[in-house]
Amino acid sequence: METVDVAIQVYGKPLQTAVTLLSLLEHSGECIGTIWFIEERKQPFDAKFTALRDFLGYRIRYYRPPFWLGSAQL
Repeated sequence: METVDVAIQVYGKPLQTAVTLLSLLEHSGECIGTIWFIEERKQPFDAKFTALRDFLGYRIRYYRPPFWLGSAQL
């Protein structure tokens, strides 16, 4: 079976992100190859995603941009 990659832009709400990804894997996991986890440089309320990334392990490719273009810079 062919698989597809999934990209998710992550900004805050670590529990909602976890529920979303775990539900996706439960219902479509056999069709998913790599999950590209793109975490915004600045997070509200000091949100942490390390536990979720550790839990998903090898399926995750993690990326965090080296800078943030906040709305004041647009």
